[in-house]
Order: sequence, then structure tokens, then C-alpha cells
Amino acid sequence: MTDKGSDSQILVNSLRERAKELNCLYMADEILMSDVPLEKKLQAVAESMPQGWYSPAHCRARIIYRNNEYTSTAYHEGGPELSENLVINDSIVGQISVSYPARAPELEKGSAFLEEEKKLIKTLARRISHTILHDSLSQMFEGEDTDSSDVRNGSESWRAILDMLLITDRKLYQTLSRRLLNYMSFIGITDATALLNRFAGQTSTQDADLDHLGINQPIPRQQFDISFELVEEIFSIAGRDLSDEQILSLLQRWIGENRIEHLINVLDDHASSLPEILQAMDDHKGIVTEEATLSKPVLNALKVSLIRRLVSRRLDYISRLKELISIKDFYQLTNSLIIPARSHGQLGGKGAGLFMAEKIIKNAGSDDPLLAEIRTPETWYVCSDGILDFVHHNRLEELLEYRYRYLGEIRLEYPNLIQLFKNCAFSPEMTQGLSMTLDSIGDYPLIVRSSSLLEDSIEAAFSGKYKSLFIANKGTKKERLEALMDAIAEVYASMFGPDAIEYRNERNLLDFQEEMGILIQQVIGTKVGKYYFPAYGGVAFSRNEFRWSARIRTKDGLIRLVPGLGTRAVDRLGDDFPVLAAPGQPGLRVNTSVDETVRYAPKFMDVINLEEERIETVKVEDIIREYGSQYPQVTRIFSAHKDGMIRQVNRLTDFENDFVIPTFEGLLSPKTGFLKTMRHLLALLEKECGFPVDIEFAADGENLYLLQCRAQSSWEQTEAVHLTERPEPDDILFTADKYISDGFIREIAHIVYVDPMEYDSLKEMKDLVAVGKTVGRLNSILSKKSFVLMGPGRWGSRGDIKLGVQVTYSDINNTAALIEMAFRKGSYVPDLSFGTHFFQDLVEAGIRYLPLYPDEGNVIFKREFFEESENALCQLLPDCTDLNHVVKVIDVKASTGGRILRIAMSGDEGEAIAYLVSEDDSSQEESGLLPHTRLTSVSNPDEHWLWRQRMAENLASEIDPDKYGVKGIYLFGSTKNATAGPCSDIDLLIHTNSDDRSRELLASYLHGWDVCLCEINYIRTGFKTEHLLDVHIITDSDIKKKQSYAIKIGSVADPARPLAMKEKKD
Repeated sequence: MTDKGSDSQILVNSLRERAKELNCLYMADEILMSDVPLEKKLQAVAESMPQGWYSPAHCRARIIYRNNEYTSTAYHEGGPELSENLVINDSIVGQISVSYPARAPELEKGSAFLEEEKKLIKTLARRISHTILHDSLSQMFEGEDTDSSDVRNGSESWRAILDMLLITDRKLYQTLSRRLLNYMSFIGITDATALLNRFAGQTSTQDADLDHLGINQPIPRQQFDISFELVEEIFSIAGRDLSDEQILSLLQRWIGENRIEHLINVLDDHASSLPEILQAMDDHKGIVTEEATLSKPVLNALKVSLIRRLVSRRLDYISRLKELISIKDFYQLTNSLIIPARSHGQLGGKGAGLFMAEKIIKNAGSDDPLLAEIRTPETWYVCSDGILDFVHHNRLEELLEYRYRYLGEIRLEYPNLIQLFKNCAFSPEMTQGLSMTLDSIGDYPLIVRSSSLLEDSIEAAFSGKYKSLFIANKGTKKERLEALMDAIAEVYASMFGPDAIEYRNERNLLDFQEEMGILIQQVIGTKVGKYYFPAYGGVAFSRNEFRWSARIRTKDGLIRLVPGLGTRAVDRLGDDFPVLAAPGQPGLRVNTSVDETVRYAPKFMDVINLEEERIETVKVEDIIREYGSQYPQVTRIFSAHKDGMIRQVNRLTDFENDFVIPTFEGLLSPKTGFLKTMRHLLALLEKECGFPVDIEFAADGENLYLLQCRAQSSWEQTEAVHLTERPEPDDILFTADKYISDGFIREIAHIVYVDPMEYDSLKEMKDLVAVGKTVGRLNSILSKKSFVLMGPGRWGSRGDIKLGVQVTYSDINNTAALIEMAFRKGSYVPDLSFGTHFFQDLVEAGIRYLPLYPDEGNVIFKREFFEESENALCQLLPDCTDLNHVVKVIDVKASTGGRILRIAMSGDEGEAIAYLVSEDDSSQEESGLLPHTRLTSVSNPDEHWLWRQRMAENLASEIDPDKYGVKGIYLFGSTKNATAGPCSDIDLLIHTNSDDRSRELLASYLHGWDVCLCEINYIRTGFKTEHLLDVHIITDSDIKKKQSYAIKIGSVADPARPLAMKEKKD
């Protein structure tokens, strides 16, 4: 029993010792793998080592490396000692030792150390050596100053790296071997190519199925294992044909790229949130910001992934931005992000556009003195899914389907929705982010801008559809934070506004999951008295859609300048004007005489009242009289009008008593270089972005700031019109000769005419507002693009409603043209509104704009036609009888005996003509033989509907009415309304009183036509369709009861057009 007990005790003691040794190894591994400097690792290992020896209380440990000692406590010199060298690349670089006091007891065969302890110290020595090697390599890869003699030893330096990887990371070891083989084959080393072919197991050329391999038969799978012998052969070839420096450089780069593999994986993982991405970026900052150590493919992959996750997923944007941006730019961007928890959002369209423009200017500005003074404001970005966080935090999920509701319901609910959003709370993460942003900004006035995913794209600009709001940013920190969140909530609500929903619906964007990013920017400007404003602001375009002189070319561009905040440059104003200039033609002015310069000079300016903490409109003359000498760049912006002359102001100007107006003469003078800089900037941005651009800018008196950059809206398929022959005078309704752009409207069925004199006579605000609402209702009833709007002043302007009909985008988006009229009686003046949000709406919707001056002697205006034609308003809107004298709906065909109205506009000739033609003349259009007016088109966008119309006419003229019992054939829908595309149906109404047999024959006849038309359409367009004819049969009873499609026959709003048929036999 005693012997058995002794054996058990020995076993227990042995197991206890093994546990201590294992624990010592685990502790050492944990320390060596930690992210601390090597010196601290060695010291910690030395302190932990005694725990693995038989008598920890008496054992001491020491590590010597680079003439430095790391010990547990006072090391025992002269006693029993166990040592092992630290070896790297066959060189001794240090030593580890353990010792006991001189009188230590013997444990095994005359030794104070167990055999297992001797194995333990050897294992520790190897692991410490590997750690030292890894640390030295890491420092070398990261470019740190370090003595790398431990790893560089002549021609064997790169082998030391591979030896270490063979032990620590076999996967990377194999990857490097494979990449080295591919590289050598790529540069033409014959032995490497042969080895690669053997390694890849290329298929024999005698294989009977070689012609099919990899095409419609899978390539046979080959073994793809890299054996140790193959690796040795790879390295042998490399050592022979490449220099040591080449190999070491390649390994450094590839190992560095492998170290960012985790970052790339996080970026490519769609489940990764922005906080996780930002953490991964921070973990790899030291590696990825040294772009010279990364290959171009890896660098491009990293840039593309970062752009896609942080900025934008638009391919055209990614392809351009990756060439402009550095990895360091992304780290600067991350410092300006405000993100909710688990965010997957982006900057949004406006943020992305400004971000790219900033990089374009930065890259070009270092070598370009014209761009050296251009700045961009410091910007903070609330990521686009912040609105989803807002919606979910406040349990407003029902708003996710809000965009599919009836537009009238949306319009009615929108004011309440704004207040709902303003009374909601932000999540704690968003609140904290916004609070920290205010700490960084200080108490400067701010502008909160929308930046949705769809906004500012080439396809859709969303000009003015989403809100941008100014806040004074004054008061306590709590008050400032509440004001900021209140503004953001209102911008969020604007995503659900009626104009935005209508705009998306028109462009088939409703199904897109829209998100709203936010830009928070310091307002550019200076404090002048109690106000805060920039010296001037404005918008500029690289292309000029309208020219006030024949010398101005489209590429000369356009600038709109206003004093103060740039809001008056982008908003349409009822009672004021901006200053216009063409950067490509600095000597041409819109207003050439002194009287015109004075009359059309800006009279008002928008400023931020710091005392009232709100934006307000003030008279320019009041600001100049009180703060003239304090106004930034006053001598460049203002001129004095005295004795019939205009001169730039100077230090001697009496601002209190002189008549001073903003002409921008000093700024637009060639001496200042402003126009030259703007022209150069617009050309650069257009070139780098790949499309014409629209920018916003402001100046604080010292520097010029770029605030926004996006694609410029333009009319698609614009036609160059040449008026070589004039219509007969009796056929002309009106002409115009000012500010004409190219365009041709072929078929106008209705004119919505707001009588200028009757509108001016309205006294009640509710009546003036009702006119705009009535126009909006007609816009939704009348056939799209088949009517024009005519009326006084500036439609859709901000300011005095008496100076123009109050409408928004959704009130006019279906019209073919907006014709603004200015009579000498009254103060109605059409506005050269090129560049305003309202004007961008017209361009994007394909609405032609025409200013009309009826009282000028050189134009024609047949007032009696508009005043005496029958008014169809009450037929369309029976509840609007009280406005019957103001708003007229003229049915052109009914008023002219079946004729239609056309408008031809020639920008080159500076003239527009509206004239009546017979509807039958439309058959001549395809050949270009228009009656009285010949058109030369740059493109032929209407070929689809024209061809369909001709085919419908041919079908009707060939049909036998007696055989098939057909009484009439009518055309309606997209072909009749000139909007048909390559896949559109030809919509026909066939009035018949036939029996079943005749209907069967008719169906067979139409089927034959349908098959042939589908084939012809395919040959013409490449689009295959199952059917092209969409035929609806109606009877006498349907017409009498106005049932189904029969209601379109004789309709006021969108009548079906009768087609000519063979005459019936008697």
C-alpha cells in the first residue's frame, strides 16, 4: 500500500510539473502575441518564466537581446544555470537563462533542472526568436528606422523571411511562393514559365475535346498543391534570376498587402457596418496610408471599396474619383462623418459631388495659380441612412410606403408631416455625433443641406425639391443643438414632400429606396453689424442654354451673381434680378445702357440676422447706407449712379447719400481675373467629371468658396431650328425675338391662358392663390405635353404673388411650354431665370421657356384670339366658375376649325413663331416638309411615334368598312400624344356595328397587320414585341352612354384623333 501511495504521489507531482510548464508556455505565447513594444514583451516573459520551473520562489530568469537585459528579479550569478541561445538566420542574437542560488538541490542525475525544463527553455528560445524576427520584419515593412541586421544577412535576407513564415504562417508562405512564380513567368523567365505550366497541369494539345475545353465543356480539375519541393524550385529560380533586393522588395510589398486583407474583407462584406469599417481602417492606418508599399491593383481595389462604402455606389463616379483621391483623404473624411449605430449609409449625391470637386481642385491647384485661391467649406456629413435611423427610432415605419399614396393626399398631409418630424427625437448615437460636431464648429452660422442618394445625379438633379436651411447657431449649447436637429428633421421631411414625390414618379424613381444624407457647413461670410453674409454668392454653368447675344456660344457658360447669400441666385424672384455674365465672353453684358443697368441691378439681398437668429431679405440700399465702408469687397461689387453715369465706388464715396447699386463691374472686369478663374474652373470640372457642370459659390471677401458641384441639366435631343420660310400672317398667333432657345413643339391642342389684366385686377390673396391651384389641377387633367401655359410675369417666383402666378413643379410639369408675358401696363417682367431651381425644373421636364413682350412694335400678338376664343375651363373644372374671367382654357381645334398650334423657336436666328396648321399636315413631318417652316434636326427623337402614326393612318385608309362593319377608327395614347418609344403600343379605338362573323374577319385582318408591324418594328429598332396593336372595340351604345374608351371620342381634355378611312359603298 505504501509503494502504491508513493507511486501515486510521484505521478501527481509529475503532472503538476507538466501543468506548470504548459502554463508557462501559454503565458509566454499570450505575451509575445500582444500588441505592445518588443522590449515590454521580453520583460514580461522574463518575469513569468520562473512559474514554469520546479521551485518558482527561488528561480530567476534573464533574457539578453541587443546588449539589453530583461530579468525577473535579481539574477543569481554563480549558481546552477540553464541557458539557450536566441538564433535568427543562423546568427546568435541573444540568450535566455534561468538560474537557482548556489545551494540549490539536485533534481535529476546531478542537475538542478528536470529534463522537461531543458525542453521548455529550448521551446521558449525558439518562440522568442520568432517574435524578434517578426518584429524586425514588421518595422522594416513599415519603413521605421531600425537595425535590421537580424534579418538582413547578405543574399540570405529574404530566406529568413520565408523561414519565419514557414513556421508562423504557412498559408501566407504558399501565397508568396505562388505570386513569386507568377511574377517570374510574367517578366519572361523561361524556367518559371515552364514550372508554372507544369504546376497548372495544362491540358495536352492532343486531347480530342480540346476545341470545347473552357468554352462549352468544363476544364478538368488539376491538383493545385504547392509541395515543399516545388517551393524550393521556385526559390532556386528566383535566387538565380532575380537580385536579392528585387526579391526582398517583392516580399515586403506582398506581405504588406496581405496585412490589409482583413480591411478589404470588411469593406467587401455587405453586412459590415460603418463603425466596423472605421475601426478596421483605424487598425490598418499605418499600412494603407503608405501607398508606395501597395501594388496598383491592390491600391485601386482598396480605393474602389472605400468609395463604394463611404461615398457613392455610382459606377461613373467611382471610376473618376479613384484616380483623384488618396487613401489619406478617406481618413480625413472619416473625421467628418456623423453616423447612427450599425450604419451602412453614404454621403449622398450632393456630398459626393462636392467631395469629388474638392479633390479635382486640390490636385490641379498645386500647379495652377488660377485655382490656388479656391476653397471648399469645412463640411460634416450625416450619412444617408440617418433618416432610416430617425424613422425607426420614432416608429414611423408607415412612411416607407408614403411615396405610393395619391399625390393630392400627400400635398394635403405634408404641412402636418413637417411638424410631426420636428417633434420627433434623434437616437442617442446621432445626438452625440451632432453635439460633437457643434463643439468643432463653434458658434458660426450654419447651413443644413440635403444630400439624398438620388440627388444631383446626371439623370435627376432634384433642384429645389429637397430643403436647405440656414440656422444662426446662437445661444446655449442645448439651444444650438435643438436648432440643428430641428433643421435636420425638416430636411428629412422634405423627402416626403409632394414636389419630390411627383418628380420621382415622373422619372420612374419611386421604387428606389431613397435615403437622405445631410451636409452641415459653416455659412461663408463675415459679420457686418448685426448681419452675417458673404460679399456675394451665385451659381455658374459650364454650358449656356440661353444666349442674350448671337456672339455668345453654348460653351461660354453662364454666371448668376447676387450680393449677400446666394439664395437669390437659385430662387426665382418676383421682384428682383441677378447680374448675369458669360465667362467665355467677358466683354458682353446683358444690360448695355445706363438705364438698363440701374433698372435691373439687384435691389434686395438675403442675410442672416444674428440678433433675430433668422434669415431675412433686406434692401441693398439700407445695408450700403449703414455699413457701406464695412461691406467686404465693396469697391468690386458696387457702383455709384450720378449725373447719368455709373462709376465704381471708392474710398471717397458717400455711401449715406450717393445712389449706390450692385453692378459687380469691378469683379467682372478683366483686371480682377474673376471671370477667367471661373471659366477655367468650369472647364476643369467639366473635363474631369465628364459632363457639363452646375456649381454654387460664395466669397467672404478674401477667398472664393465652392459650395456645390453637380451635373448641369440640359434638354435632351435639342433640335436646331431654322426658319427659312414664314407662315402666312393670318396663321400666326404670336412671335417673339428676345432670349430665344432652340425648340419645336409640333402639336398643341390646348392653351391655358391666364389673362394678365384680369390677374392684375385680383385684390384678394385667396383669389391669387386659387389661380395657381387651378393651373395645377389643369396640369393633371390635360394630356401631357399637348398644352402650353401662358400668363403674366414670373411664374413660380419667390416674393410678391402679384408679379407672377404662384405654382410649384408639380403644378406645371406636364406642359409643353411656359410662355411668360410682359405688357407695358403693369410691372410684369419675364426673368432670365437661367440657373434658378425653377429653370432647372423646366429643363429637366423638357418644358420650353419663352418670354413674350406683346406690346413691342416688332412682334405679333393676336390678343383677340386669346380673349375671344371659347373658354373650356368650366367644362373641365365646373367648380371654378368664379375664375372663368382670369383663367382660360382654349381648345385650339374647336376655336380654329380643326387646326392645331405649333411653336418653332430658333436660337441662332433669335426668333420664335407660334402658328396654326391643318392637322393633316403632320403626315409631312417625317420628310421634314413642314408647311411654311423647314426644320433641320440634330437628332430625330420622334421617329417612333411618327412611324406608328403613319402606320395607323395606312391601316385605317386600307380597311374595308363594308366588309368589316367599321364605322370609324380613332388614334389615342402615346402615339397620338407624340410620346411613343420603341416598344410602345399603337392604341386604336374601332367603332363598329358588325355581327360576329364580321368581327372575326376584322380580328383576323388586324392580326395580320399586328404580326407585320411587330416584325418591321424589330428590324427598325432591334426591340421584339409580341403585339404592337392595342385595339379597343366600341359600339354605338358605348358612345351614347360614354362607357369605357368611348369617352375619349370628343373629349375636351385628351380627345382621340379620328383617322381617315375608305368611303363606304352605297
